[in-house]
Amino acid sequence: MGKINRIVKINDVLYECLGVMSIESADKKGTEYWKKCWGADTVLRSGNDWYFVQTIIDAEFEDI
Repeated sequence: MGKINRIVKINDVLYECLGVMSIESADKKGTEYWKKCWGADTVLRSGNDWYFVQTIIDAEFEDI
């Protein structure tokens, strides 16, 4: 399975991976630029890669 669309859990928070770029490539235009391009709300780093992710909201439902 590839890295994109993978669900990862970090510190009890779930994230969906939207894209991965090398730090060297992404830093030319900056992570804020790429966050907008990928539609990400958070950027995580692992090794020499930036992971552009979206936080998955843990919704609780109650019957009314």
